[in-house]
Amino acid sequence: MNKSFYLCSGMEGLPTTTKLYTALQHAFGLRHAEAAHFDANKAIVELLDGQQPMLWHCSKGGEPHPLLVDDLDRLKLLVEVALFQVKHNQENLIPSGQSYDSFRRACRDEIKKVAPEHAFNSGRIEFANIRYYQITGVLSPKMTGLDPGDEHIEYIAEKLNISVEEARRLDRAARADIAKLLGHKQVRSTRYYL
Repeated sequence: MNKSFYLCSGMEGLPTTTKLYTALQHAFGLRHAEAAHFDANKAIVELLDGQQPMLWHCSKGGEPHPLLVDDLDRLKLLVEVALFQVKHNQENLIPSGQSYDSFRRACRDEIKKVAPEHAFNSGRIEFANIRYYQITGVLSPKMTGLDPGDEHIEYIAEKLNISVEEARRLDRAARADIAKLLGHKQVRSTRYYL
């Protein structure tokens, strides 16, 4: 299992299902329900067909959003989840006979046991902040502690040696990309993550 998608040490002690569930949230910014119901085999088929994998099941408002598969680590994770699902004859990570709610509670409890410092909702936040840095080349307001308005825009301009207006455009473009990948229609929704 690719450890780069875990926030804290000790996650190795988790059951495979919980590790995969957590890894999907960190690697792709998936919501809890999206990660639990995710069909990795369908995503791989879409990739092999030359299509952008789209997340349909359990997405907010029933609106599909793209799945970012831009590096080998994410592709390896997709394959690992797909193999697990094939081995267990499942189209998602929820064990047969278990409800989504009980699966989610069990995962939360397992994570608390091995990594009490791990925030159960941190996967989407981590994903958004890594993506922001990939796009802009600078840390997000959440990571710098700066106000997300003019103070952070000036920080971008200074760090990248660009104009304030160019910094503002770069910030907006990054936020639009992240909102789309997280399945949000409104760019302002990124304030929670960034």
